[in-house]
This record gives sequence, structure tokens and C-alpha cells, in this order.
Amino acid sequence: AERPYGKLPLIVLTDSEDGDIDASDPTISVAAQRAGWVEKNNAQERLARLSSVGAHFVVAGATHAILLDRPSAVISAIEEVVDQARHDLR
Repeated sequence: AERPYGKLPLIVLTDSEDGDIDASDPTISVAAQRAGWVEKNNAQERLARLSSVGAHFVVAGATHAILLDRPSAVISAIEEVVDQARHDLR
């Protein structure tokens, strides 16, 4: 089946559940935070599947600030997308 984004190079990075849960936050329970993370993770997976070559990775130890927490994961993802795009242009 054709995907809406076709072969568009696409990598979706998601923070890890442990990096997204704040047990000290009195405004929301840990269970609610976990449920929110699962929902977000599922949405990120659906986003990645919009491209036939899309990929979704959960970055261990990363928080919402993935770029600051795990810059090497972000750089690697960018390099991979650029490489895929260059390859598709040939």
C-alpha cells in the first residue's frame, strides 16, 4: 500500500519513558505520566509509518530535550536522513 509520504526519508526520535517521568511532580500521577508517554510513543510510531522508509527510535535516557541529552543520536539521525535523500537523488 502507498504511504502518504512515499519514500520520504524520515526518522522520528522519542525520549525514553524513564526520561519523561517526573515522580516529584505533584500535579500528575506517575501512572498518568506513563499513560501519556505510551500515547505519545504510539503517535510517534504512526508518524514514522507515514513514510515507507520511516523509522522510529526511542532514545534511552533522553528527556524532551533530546538534542541536549543525546546530541549524538540527533546528529546520527540527521546524517542518516541526508544520506537517504542523497541516495534517492541518484
